[in-house]
Amino acid sequence: MIIYLNTHAGLEQIRKKADADETKRGPIAMIVGPTDVGKSTVCKLLLNYAMLARDNFPFQALLVQWQLNVRPADVEEGFSQVCPLIYHYGNKEPGMNVMLHNLLFTKLAQTVAERMEANRQSRRENAVSGVIINTCGWVKGQGYQMLIHAAKAFEVDLIIVLDQERLYNELVRDLPETVKVVFQPKSGGVVERSQLARVESRDQKIREYFYGSSFIHTHLKD
Repeated sequence: MIIYLNTHAGLEQIRKKADADETKRGPIAMIVGPTDVGKSTVCKLLLNYAMLARDNFPFQALLVQWQLNVRPADVEEGFSQVCPLIYHYGNKEPGMNVMLHNLLFTKLAQTVAERMEANRQSRRENAVSGVIINTCGWVKGQGYQMLIHAAKAFEVDLIIVLDQERLYNELVRDLPETVKVVFQPKSGGVVERSQLARVESRDQKIREYFYGSSFIHTHLKD
């Protein structure tokens, strides 16, 4: 947790500078790494730390998921399910249509940038909150090129690489020096899942979406 707290402290410094200088923006951080290294958990931790640290005024952070959506989050309501900004990709895997995937990510990045600029010009209190980008675990070949594309489209300030030094070295090599790339170990509590376990988890979420959690729990007991 010390590592995550230090990461949060670094992001807070960027927010404070943006708060004092109207020409600056909030931090844009991207979490990358292979499957089952705790990327989603790190995203939630950083968002929660940010909201708790700035509890003296209404704070809203943006979470960008690799599934091409943006969800606002506030300290009381959590992640909004009412009106997330979502772009429909229409394919099961990202590599099935790389050109479309990159086009949608570019559009998403432009929309986020426009919102951040609008917040800054209207001097809203959440204008310096920034963005946390969660990515998928495909980090080789075309998957790696997609990461590079996303980093450039969003003009990220920070990339946190979890548990893979090779990926860290490649990103340091291929990205501009203005992008800070840091390597962090995965949490000791992370559990690797098999492909079957991931499929079953996704299927359960789909069933829960349509039938509710009480229906799922009842049938699991049966």
